Amino acid sequence: MQSPETDGLNFQDATYYQTSYGECDTTGRGGVTAQVKYLEPTPDEDNDPQDAPQNLTKFIRGSVVKLLNSFTDSTYIEAEKRAGTHIEEAFEAFASTYRDFKNDFPESTGCWAIEVEGDTVMTTPKVVVYRLDQYSFTGGAHPNTHTGYYIFDRQNGRPRQLTTFIRDTTQLLQKAEVAFRKHERLPARASLQEYGYFLPGNQFFLPANIAFTHEGVVLLYNPYEIAAYARGPIEFTIPYSEVEGIIRREQIF
Repeated sequence: MQSPETDGLNFQDATYYQTSYGECDTTGRGGVTAQVKYLEPTPDEDNDPQDAPQNLTKFIRGSVVKLLNSFTDSTYIEAEKRAGTHIEEAFEAFASTYRDFKNDFPESTGCWAIEVEGDTVMTTPKVVVYRLDQYSFTGGAHPNTHTGYYIFDRQNGRPRQLTTFIRDTTQLLQKAEVAFRKHERLPARASLQEYGYFLPGNQFFLPANIAFTHEGVVLLYNPYEIAAYARGPIEFTIPYSEVEGIIRREQIF
């Protein structure tokens, strides 16, 4: 994984791979696997503020730990405090939870797996846009997937709020619905609910994940957010030319 748009911020590949009780695969055998691959910022004493790489790295690693902990028995996290903050210990606690499950239900088949992949989307002198793709399977009808977009301050690495970049969410919502219908090839006045989309109160809504690239505003609906799991994620980009006056581009570039 290498992103060409780093704007002077240095990154390096970071990986973590661990198995326990056998490797998790698609054959139905048991086992636990965690596979993590991401771009991690590296400090540059000459050109880079030290806070930015440290805070970005803390967030990325913390997201991996949070995912592992979401499937872990809390007693293991309480017993080993580092399991709440460090990937290695978080995996051991995750594997111990799997072991307990197999002891309680020895006839159960299948395995548990966690996969995380992180990469930069865009880096400018003002922001770092980062993407995290997460996959988890701990039994059930299908695995779960989730993609998250995160925007950080380029100088200190701290998260930036979307309200910083959006002047008018109502206008953006209107633009988003038009772009959504175009992306999904739906008639302009068709009922989205009749086409199977999830709309509380039959009202269109902005997704939880909004980000920015050099081309425009990215909107991503994760599985179950607006459509069934089988539909998969729905992602599209609105060019900046279509959101003039709505997006504060001076805060991004």
